[in-house]
Parts: sequence; C-alpha cells; structure tokens
Amino acid sequence: MKTSISYRHLILAGLVWLMTLPGLHAQNKNNQKETAQTAAMEKMIAAKHFVFRAQSASPTGGKLIQLSYGFFLKFYGDTIISYLPYYGQGHAPVLSGENKGIDFTSLSNDYKTENRKKGGWDITLVPKDYDDVEKIFLTVFENGKTSVQVLSRSRSPISYDGFIEAPGNK
Repeated sequence: MKTSISYRHLILAGLVWLMTLPGLHAQNKNNQKETAQTAAMEKMIAAKHFVFRAQSASPTGGKLIQLSYGFFLKFYGDTIISYLPYYGQGHAPVLSGENKGIDFTSLSNDYKTENRKKGGWDITLVPKDYDDVEKIFLTVFENGKTSVQVLSRSRSPISYDGFIEAPGNK
C-alpha cells in the first residue's frame, strides 16, 4: 500500500513539473527580450542617438497635461533638437510673436550619463548655445519610459513623461 501511494505522489509531482515547463520557457523568452531591449537602450544612450517622445507635461504647481503626438527632444550625437510645449510661469517678458515653447536646436552641449542603482540611466544635458535652458535632466528606465525635467533661466521648471526610441520609429 505504501508503494502505491509513493508512486501516485511521484506521478503527480511529475505532472505538475511538466505543466510548469511552458511557463518557464515563456519566462525565459521574456527575460531574453528584456535583456535585448535594455542593451538597445544602452547603445542608443551611449551613442547619443535617440528621440524622447513626450506624452504628458507637468508644470510646476500645475495639473498634468496630456499631450498630442509630435512633441519631442531629439538627440543626434552633439546636436539636440527640442520641440516641447511650455506651460507655466515665466520670469521674463515674452515678445509678441516669440515662440513660447521649449523650441531650440543646440549644436554644442555637455552630455553626461550615469547608470542608476536600480537599473536605467540618468542623463544631464547642458546646452551651451541656447541661453534660456539651463539644464535638462532625463531619467530613462530600462523599458524606455522616460521622465524629463527642464530648468530654465527665465521660466519655472517643467517636467515631461514619455518614452525614448530610435530615430525614425513612429
């Protein structure tokens, strides 16, 4: 009688083990996909060749604003192109007809990247040839989600949330 119980347990344990194999295989594939995605992110950041796509803006002291598609911060080596909206308080008068967004092209900048302790990267950007923006901070997570904070000399800080991708992706 003891023998038949132990065989039943062995058979049951074997069936349970066989049922977990597909889950382990799927988990392994997900880990491989995440590792490849992280490596691609790391390569884009090191090469300074990526686009941040803004999905929302958070002005200092204001409410979260959902953005339409088309606002970005593009990195092409030493060239940075910014087309981001601005919501918030200015500390200097804006001339009529002057663009009120964070809209500039910088050909000279300081770009510093650091690995985050819990994964991802912190990027600090200082445009040398655009006086209004003092610094831009990007926090990039391994899945591509990104937070951007812009510090201006003439306006209150503003933050954006979105994602980074390779140039040319839509």
